[in-house]
Amino acid sequence: HMLTRAAQHQPYKIAIVERDSCYSYKKIAEAVDMVAGFLVSKGIEKGDRVGIFSSKGIEEIIALFAINRIGCIFVHINPHFKEEQLSNIITDCDMRAIFVHSRKADILNQALQSNISTISFQLIVKLTPEPCDIRHESVYDFKSLIHGPPLPVNPDFSSEADEPAAIIYTSGSTGKAKGVIVTQRILYDSTVMSVKILGNHSADRLIS
Repeated sequence: HMLTRAAQHQPYKIAIVERDSCYSYKKIAEAVDMVAGFLVSKGIEKGDRVGIFSSKGIEEIIALFAINRIGCIFVHINPHFKEEQLSNIITDCDMRAIFVHSRKADILNQALQSNISTISFQLIVKLTPEPCDIRHESVYDFKSLIHGPPLPVNPDFSSEADEPAAIIYTSGSTGKAKGVIVTQRILYDSTVMSVKILGNHSADRLIS
């Protein structure tokens, strides 16, 4: 796992800057393990599809790595999608859990209400601290997960190169959004290739 190796080799190097806050590789890796351990403790298993419905932010990045950490398949949902598009994706990939930004709570509630018999989340994690009412029996606050007691994650966990890592959905501009499976190998190779093509070095700062 790239993040784990980076945290081991240069733990205090700054990995992400968000507004006035800086996060080292060590701090991010620890938060990832906390969230991964939480997901395992709640019955989320390898191969389960876990969604992220949020704009860019440090919480989204930690959630993405945590999902991958335990062999789940992350499904990044376009933050501009509305209720019908969200519902289609959730039901199409049989999503078991979702991380959601507070500002997207109303859209998620509409999807849950419209598909009460077909959507069966094991849990929902609210990524941001703004108050919102998510109508589900198992809603957890992201901040409490990364500051709570650590939960065990198998340190020997690994995925095979040809196992799925993500499902990327099209924009759905010409119909229903269609999902494309991205394997662990493709995810890794595309990351390495991007670094080579752009000529990135460890001292570089990239805007995302």
